[in-house]
Order: sequence, then structure tokens, then C-alpha cells
Amino acid sequence: MERINRFVVKIKLVDRTEMAHLRNTGRLNGLVERGKYALCIPKSKGKTNFLLIGVKVNESYALIDTKIQCLAFEHAIENNLIPWLIGWKIKEKEKTFLDSRIDYVLVKQTGDSALLEIKSAVDFDGYYSMYPDCPTDRGLKHLRTLTYARKKGMACFIVFIAAHPLAKAFKPNSQADPRIKKALIQAKNAGCVIRSIKFHLEKNGKVLLDNPSLDVVL
Repeated sequence: MERINRFVVKIKLVDRTEMAHLRNTGRLNGLVERGKYALCIPKSKGKTNFLLIGVKVNESYALIDTKIQCLAFEHAIENNLIPWLIGWKIKEKEKTFLDSRIDYVLVKQTGDSALLEIKSAVDFDGYYSMYPDCPTDRGLKHLRTLTYARKKGMACFIVFIAAHPLAKAFKPNSQADPRIKKALIQAKNAGCVIRSIKFHLEKNGKVLLDNPSLDVVL
């Protein structure tokens, strides 16, 4: 019905209206808008009674909840569903490196370690899933931190979760923040691995892995 602020939306159920918590603070253009059908999970704590996790696109749903995106990624890596990450395991989450908090530290049995940062890419232009959908100083800081880490010899991954069911590839959204594309090119040139994984949400609540290696266009 209405987006109240970055974290709260008003939803209409069959017989009443409710407030739902939103854990994705992006603008979510074309998704979190009046008249859209959404999937929500009931919750018992906090000021809202529901958590908004997906928005209907054709017969399936864009997975907009960032925490569930991370849980899906973790499940995929633990079950060796991502070919280019086979051999890596999650050692730590929310690791502070320099003055940035990076999503994951990965390790191999050989003792090698890597930093991995996930970004939600649900913005959609008709073909590409994109990141970001608004200017992001925080996202830029993460990219620069990983670029620095890679130059110091650490293995680094930057992974975009393309969670829009119609996405055919990923690219940075230069109109929303042109700094991100430049930073990604610098990260790639430094040796960071830049990848995209496509998930989407089904009405029954299942998250499906559509493509563990979606094309990335910089």
C-alpha cells in the first residue's frame, strides 16, 4: 500500500492492513510500490507483525530480503552448488577488516583464506539485474577495501545476488552511482573475483538457485 520509511511498509491483507518490516534499504524501484503483490512472513517481535521478503514478478517473486539472500548463499556454498567456490568453506561472518565490515571470511583445507562481500542486486532494467539502485558510500567503501586487500595479497570475492526472476545478466547501475562501476573495474584489475548468482523466490517460500554463475558485464 505504501512505503512508510526505509524499513517499514504498509501492506493490505484480505481483511485488514498491517505494517511489515523491510530489511532491504534500497529504493527497490519497480518492486516496493503501491499495488504490488508481496510475500510476507509473520513475526512475533518488534513493532511490525510481518517481514516482507518478496515481490511478485509474473508467476514468481523477486527475493528482496537481504538476510534470506545471504542464507541462500550460505546453503549453496555449504552444499557445493557454486562451482567456482567448491573447496571454500565459510569460517567467519561479519569480519571487520580495516574499517569495513566484510560479510564472510572463507578458508580452504590448504590454509588459504579469502574475503567475500555480497551485494543485493534486485534493480532490473528489462534484461540486467543491477547494483546499486541509489548512491551508496558504504558499498563503495567495501569495494575499495577489498581492492586494497587484494593488492596486499589476499584473495577477494565480490558477489552480486541477482534476485530478480527475469534477470539475464548482471551489470553495475551507472545511472544510480557511476562510482561503483569504476570501483568494480579497479577491483577486477587488482585481481578481485567478481561474480553474480541468480536466485528467485517461489510462492511456497522456497528459494531456487537459477544460475550459480550469471554473466557479469562491466
